[in-house]
Formats: sequence, C-alpha cells, structure tokens
Amino acid sequence: MCGGIAPPIRVRRSAATPFGIESIWEAVRWPFHRQGLVTTAACAVVLWLMSLAGFLAGLFAFGIVLAILFHITTSTAQGESEFRDAGDFRGFFENVLGPLFRALFASVWAYGPAIAFFVWRHQALDELSRGEYATAVLLVLCGTFLFPCALLIGALGTSMKQILNPLLVIGTVVKLGRDYALIAGFAFLISLAESGLLAVIGTGLVQDALLLIPAQMLFRALGLLVRARGDELGYGGDSAYLVPVLGDQRP
Repeated sequence: MCGGIAPPIRVRRSAATPFGIESIWEAVRWPFHRQGLVTTAACAVVLWLMSLAGFLAGLFAFGIVLAILFHITTSTAQGESEFRDAGDFRGFFENVLGPLFRALFASVWAYGPAIAFFVWRHQALDELSRGEYATAVLLVLCGTFLFPCALLIGALGTSMKQILNPLLVIGTVVKLGRDYALIAGFAFLISLAESGLLAVIGTGLVQDALLLIPAQMLFRALGLLVRARGDELGYGGDSAYLVPVLGDQRP
C-alpha cells in the first residue's frame, strides 16, 4: 500500500439517484419551503400590481414570472435544494420578452399539429368525419405529450429556433424514455390542477399565489430530471454528473 488517499469510485448520478416517483414527490413538496413561499408571494404581487396597469403591463409581469420559473429549473439542475435568489437580471429581452417567446414557441407543440391538420383539411371541427376527428384528437394528445419537452428546452436557455426543432424535441423524448413519460404525465396533472383552480377561484392577488404553487412544482420536477440526466442532454460537462458510489461516506 502506498499510504495515499484512494480516489472515490464514481458513477453517473442517474444510476446512483435515478429520477422517479420520489423525485416527483420532492417536487410537490418543494414550493412549501420558506424561500419558495416568499417567491410565490412576491410573484403574485408583481402579477397583480402590473396587471392593474393594463394588458401589456400584465403580459410583461407574466414574462418576469416565467423567467423566475425557468430559473427554478436551471438552479435545480445545478444542484440547488432551495430557491435562494431569482437570478441575475440581464436585460428586458432576456428576462421579460425572452421567456414569453420561449413559452409561446413551446406551446406550438401543444396546438400546432392539430391546427395544421385543420388548415390542411380546410374544415371546421363539426365538419370532420369520425376518422378525421380521431386523427385530430390524436394530434392534440401527441402535442400535449411533447409540450413539456419543448418547455424544458426553452427553460434551459437553448436557442429559440431549437425549441421548434423536431429532431431535438422528439430526440430528447426518445432519449429520456420512461423518465420523460413520467414528467409528461406529471405535467398533464399540473395542467388539470391549474385549470381546475382557475375555474373555481378565478384571478386576483391570493388566487395568483395559489396558481403559482403547481407551476413551481412542475418547473422543479423539470430541473430534477435535468439534474439526473442532463449529461445525456448536453447540459453541463460529463464530470458534473459523476457522484461517489458511497455518497458522503469515506471508504
């Protein structure tokens, strides 16, 4: 024996702590830590106050909140366990308009295929045959399934044109496999929760705060997915995703 300290044996984080149901539960609990609640309140105040100034100001407020939600994903992917800050303000486009456009581009995946089908067929919904109606429903379901991946790509700061790149979006879905199916199912449940809350409580200062909680859960879950498997997505260097087999224990 040389008497030196043996380097720790490392494995990929996705093997040591894989993304799964426990990650989803962690994301559900996450908004209720102190900083998360403060962030929720602050974002609700921004949305409420700026919306009083009119539609355009309200839209800008929504962009600011989206930037904070995107920061939740990236800070989680980098290993933050709590939300300590809202990130650096780099400019009006980067932190206000940029998130709005990224979310808009991502939403193309949710509605674009079905809209393109209607445009191609030159028919209204009530004019479709049973087979055509089934095709339209299938396109909506496929778009809904792919939407969280496009949203994730946007949150990570990938160029906007890549959000619409089918090779990147569909390729990422295939690469992540079961883990992506889990996050897509969670995103669908979050969407149902948001829609139900909005229908029941409407909008306002307190209502906006309540609506922001499920949104934080989703973006935290997206960040945990990247934290586990970001090396396969080209997010960060490979070495950042290697962890000691023994964790904090020493051999």
